[in-house]
Amino acid sequence: MELRFYNFRNNTIDIITEPPPHSEWGDKLEWIDIRSENRAEVIEYLSFLKLSPPIIDIILHPEDVLLTEVDSNVIIQNFVISKEGVIYGLEHITLLIFKEFVISISPESVLTLINPERYEIVQDHFDDMRFFFAYILGNNIISVGTRNMVRIRKTLNDMKQLLISRPDELGSKDVVNLLFNISTFSDIVENQYVSLSSFTKLLVGDQRSEDAMKLQDVVNGIKELARITERLEDKADSLRSQFTMIHQEESTHKINILTIIQAIFVPMTFLAGLYGMNFSNMPELGWRYAYFGLIGIFGLMAIIQLIFFKRNGWFE
Repeated sequence: MELRFYNFRNNTIDIITEPPPHSEWGDKLEWIDIRSENRAEVIEYLSFLKLSPPIIDIILHPEDVLLTEVDSNVIIQNFVISKEGVIYGLEHITLLIFKEFVISISPESVLTLINPERYEIVQDHFDDMRFFFAYILGNNIISVGTRNMVRIRKTLNDMKQLLISRPDELGSKDVVNLLFNISTFSDIVENQYVSLSSFTKLLVGDQRSEDAMKLQDVVNGIKELARITERLEDKADSLRSQFTMIHQEESTHKINILTIIQAIFVPMTFLAGLYGMNFSNMPELGWRYAYFGLIGIFGLMAIIQLIFFKRNGWFE
């Protein structure tokens, strides 16, 4: 478990290297960042806060609760984060907002929630620290989501180009996996929108302050990201339709070839069967060049049929 402690002083974010005792958190700290893969360990560490069982359950199982929950002294919200470098995987960040400070809980694999150097000026424009955290978290969600969306779009475009230039190299499994992955990413973005919308509605209420408007802009940004993701799903579905159509045409072409072969050999089979009957009076059997004549007839029939099929577009 990794712990980081921060305070806001003179519009800058100070890193506290020597954290105060738990009893002084409200006076000397404004943000505690906890990074751990074991949330049970986090619960044990925060035992002095005497969190209620429902809040503990939300922390332990963040995937089960997306909407904002309010307890007697804390607001809790889980956020879905698309993994950096693993587009279709997801992690959860939990915010515990107390009156005096904020606690963030995230896996160690998630990038740092706040870069002090980047946001020291931004914080100056927020009167309410809760709005600041929601703003930063929302922007991080948009930033990671946008980068992942660009990668998905590139994968989709590369697959389209492959379908046009070398369709035999594109398998149905590749197309199905892409559709599934884009659908998963869409679910992640949708969950992010639901979480941040719920959180924003609770914080903003009926306010029309500048802070509230900034936060609403972030929510609108995630909504736009969700809309673009829906377009990617439509494009992926179009790719599947094109893939199916191309392979259906290939299958039809192969069936046509087999049909042509069968059509050529059906009359040959008939003649072979006819002369294979053991009747005593079959004059052709006594002809000197009957065998070569029959072979010639077979060849002539095949040529005539091939010309017919060619002119009627069976080979196209």
